[in-house]
Amino acid sequence: MRREVTKDLRHGTWYAVVRDDQPDRLTLQVGDRTVTVPRRMLEIRGRRPTHFTVVSRFDLPPEDRSSPGDLGKRYTVCPSCASRSTLSGQPPARECPVCGHHGEVGWWES
Repeated sequence: MRREVTKDLRHGTWYAVVRDDQPDRLTLQVGDRTVTVPRRMLEIRGRRPTHFTVVSRFDLPPEDRSSPGDLGKRYTVCPSCASRSTLSGQPPARECPVCGHHGEVGWWES
């Protein structure tokens, strides 16, 4: 992804589409503002996944991917509350530390 276009977007997060009237762009609600993004940079789904999404980070230099307080090179996104949490190993399931949702980890998508 081009950093200047997607700097406000988080991988694995759901954003509400507020405008879908252009063939090559979508306007999304990101926090308290709207952002127009090229459609090719997004994955469009009809509904939230039912499993934890595994997200690989490529936006940080390798030396910064495991810094204290960082989510690391890979993290998961909860399908229930969309919170992010650190990931170690390859667990088949996990529990969200924020909302307590327990479910399968979608390794087949990573």
